[in-house]
Amino acid sequence: MLRGYTEPMPHPCGTQSVIVGASCWLFAAAAAAVGSPWLGAWVVVSAVSFAADYVARDSWWAVLDRYVATAAAVAVVPTAPPALLCVAAAAAAASRLSASTRQWIVAHTLWHVAAAVVVAAAAPRRSR
Repeated sequence: MLRGYTEPMPHPCGTQSVIVGASCWLFAAAAAAVGSPWLGAWVVVSAVSFAADYVARDSWWAVLDRYVATAAAVAVVPTAPPALLCVAAAAAAASRLSASTRQWIVAHTLWHVAAAVVVAAAAPRRSR
C-alpha cells in the first residue's frame, strides 16, 4: 500500500489520455470558479496531476502526485460535505479497480470531476 509513496505504480490499464489530462485541470478550474483564496494551491495540484497522469506517466511525478493528492484530500475533508466525499471516494475506487483501458479513462476522469466538485464545495469563500 505504501509502495506508491516511494516508487511509481501506474495502473495497469492506465494510459496517456487527452481526456484524463484535461480533467486534471478541473481542480484549479473549480477553485477559480468559486473564488477560492487557495487557487494557487489548486493550480499546483492540477499541474502535478497533469504531469503524473498525462505528461510523464510511470515517473517520479506519480510519486509526487500521491503526496500532493493526499495533502489536498486532508485539507478539504474538514469542510467538504460528507456525501460529496463519498462520491469522490467511490470514483477514486472505481479508477483503481478498472479492468480495461476504456474503464480506467472514464473512471479516472470521473474521479477528477468528483474531486473538483469537492474542491468547489469545500472552498472557503472570500467575504464580500
